[in-house]
Amino acid sequence: MSQEVEKKAAPKAQGETERQKTERQKTKPALNSRARHILLAACGLFIRKGFHQTSMRDISTEAGVSLGNLYNHFGGKTDLVARIADLEAEEMAPLIALLDDGAEAGLTVSLEATLEAFLEAFLDWASRWENVALGAEIRAEVYRNPDSGEQYDTVRTSLAKALGTAAARVTKGDPDRVPADKTAADASLPPELILDFLETAAAALAIAPQRDAEQIRTHIRAGFFRLLGLN
Repeated sequence: MSQEVEKKAAPKAQGETERQKTERQKTKPALNSRARHILLAACGLFIRKGFHQTSMRDISTEAGVSLGNLYNHFGGKTDLVARIADLEAEEMAPLIALLDDGAEAGLTVSLEATLEAFLEAFLDWASRWENVALGAEIRAEVYRNPDSGEQYDTVRTSLAKALGTAAARVTKGDPDRVPADKTAADASLPPELILDFLETAAAALAIAPQRDAEQIRTHIRAGFFRLLGLN
């Protein structure tokens, strides 16, 4: 992989079309090993100290690089936030692949097992205290600076699409799973809202006493399938 310093992605132009946005995102440089190391150091500091309490100098010290070298890779903390989404995308890729593979298989039984496996894997990831803490810092910053959240939106949209497709295949293959007084479309919430539910539930799971964890997971599972419109 090239070790050339990474250039900060060009800002989104006013009136940018979706096609232009896609092309701009394609030209975003891949993370090299040094940039990845810096991002992981920044994540650790954001978790321990908070985003606004962490300076670029703190990050350079934590990563063991000069301040100038840090700025060669990232233009500032907002740029770091945007690129941390690339790390999240890598972690979400196996979950998206799991849902996609299950949907392609098309068998109701295997699809339901796929949704179960997705739920457990997502909860395991989202309930890690470091992911809960980092997610809170990232979300707060994205609310203040929406442009830094573009990549997070892309990852979330891909995950929601895969989840929605897999759930729809279950109801298509087994209509009896849908409540009698509703259609499949009416029975389920949009997958984006279901992900909101899972993230909130995972945060609660992260701080729950260990003795209550299994019972909480049982309630989350019931809520998950109910929100998908499945009995």
